[in-house]
Amino acid sequence: MPSSTAIQSAAGSGRHQEGTGPSPLTTPVTSTIDRKPWRDAYDFNEAVDLLRHLSTACFIVIAYLTGMRPGEVLGLRTDCCPDPEPDENGAMPQPVIYGHVHKIARDEDGNHVSTGVMREAPWVAIAPVVHAVRVLEQMVPADALLFRPPHSPPRPGNQAKRRRIAPHGHPARPH
Repeated sequence: MPSSTAIQSAAGSGRHQEGTGPSPLTTPVTSTIDRKPWRDAYDFNEAVDLLRHLSTACFIVIAYLTGMRPGEVLGLRTDCCPDPEPDENGAMPQPVIYGHVHKIARDEDGNHVSTGVMREAPWVAIAPVVHAVRVLEQMVPADALLFRPPHSPPRPGNQAKRRRIAPHGHPARPH
């Protein structure tokens, strides 16, 4: 495992837009590695990338620890994991996650419901999953998908390359 100094150094080597320098934020660094802050400061120019990495980590935790399929995780919305209420004996039940099914979603008349319907059996959520959901809920607006793409301008060199398609549906040969 790399040392915390190596991780801090790699994490602190943020990319800056051409013509701009570092733009440290005043947000305190509270996460640690070996009881030391994992970096000196957060930089405005890295915010979108850091949020994407955090979202990806939450996706992995939720998918791995619940057994959800990728599409089921991507379809989760805010408030999908309500805080459990104590039962009549005062015991706290296990938290659960409510999601939607889309493939077999039908209304009373048998028509397909493209927005999906609530899944009958919720997924059991252990503490790390609940924490991941709570983190994501802070990153998106209320009543939104938890894995909503960030609204940011495309980064240079990151656009998909389009291929010309020949009349018969095969990629065209370059001239």
